[in-house]
Order: sequence, then C-alpha cells, then structure tokens
Amino acid sequence: MVQFRLEKITDAETLLDRPQDIGADDPELKSATADPVSRTERVTRQLNRKASVVRNIKKWHNNVCQVCHTTIELPGGPASEVAHIQGLGEPHNGPDREENALCLCPNDHLRFDYGAIYLTDDLKVIDAKTGQAIGALRTHPRHSIDLRYVRQHRSYWTK
Repeated sequence: MVQFRLEKITDAETLLDRPQDIGADDPELKSATADPVSRTERVTRQLNRKASVVRNIKKWHNNVCQVCHTTIELPGGPASEVAHIQGLGEPHNGPDREENALCLCPNDHLRFDYGAIYLTDDLKVIDAKTGQAIGALRTHPRHSIDLRYVRQHRSYWTK
C-alpha cells in the first residue's frame, strides 16, 4: 500500500531541493507509472461557428429533437445538438445558417451525419437501411429549412 505524508513547505529553497518524483523509491508506485502514455503535438484548424445559429435553433425547438421528438434532460437542464444539413467541413463546405441546421438529439445527430437517416423534399425522415419513412421532421414557423441543403445531404448519402 502506498502511503503519503503531507507537509507544508514554507520556504522556496526547501521546495527547490525536493526531488521531482516524490515517492520514486516505492516499487508499487514505480510499476504504476512505468509506462506513461505518449503525447503527440498537433496543429489544427477550427471552424468559426456562429453562436447565434445554435442559440436560435435550440430556442425555437426548445431543445426537442426534430426527428424523434425527445428532449435529453441533464442536471443543468435540457440539452440538444445543432446539426448542419450540408456539413460545414470539407468536402461539403456548407454555410453556418439557420436554414442549414437542425435541432437533434445526440443519437439522431450521429445517424444524420453518417447517412443512416436523411430527408426528402417534403421533410419526411427516411431510414436509409430500409428506405421507409419513419416520420415527418418536426418544424417550427420561425425555422425555415432550405431544400438546397436537404438535397445536397441526400445526394451525398443516396448515390
């Protein structure tokens, strides 16, 4: 068993003289830290999304999924995700606008992003595996969906 002793060090000189790895002589502690995870440094590019798009979509739909009509309740309140119909990243390069966004639960967001479900021009939700309609997309009067984005998404997944 590893035991720790806490002590308050008040002078900087004592602190600087301490070994970096307190407990380094303990064989149990050594074996627990013998194989640290390696690290890789990377440079990334990030999309600059508009917070107003996310805020509006979630507000208009009251965090209710437009596909399955459920709300994810968390300790901090209801949660939902905003999915882009025509993806923002490459190769799609869609716009970050309300007309290109949906309010979805995490499951339907994943299903939509990977083509397991898609939309028709009359906003029916289609199960890609069966080709059957699973329901109508729930809409809101303030949220107009541009069919150009719906068609682009569908053409990407239904070749």
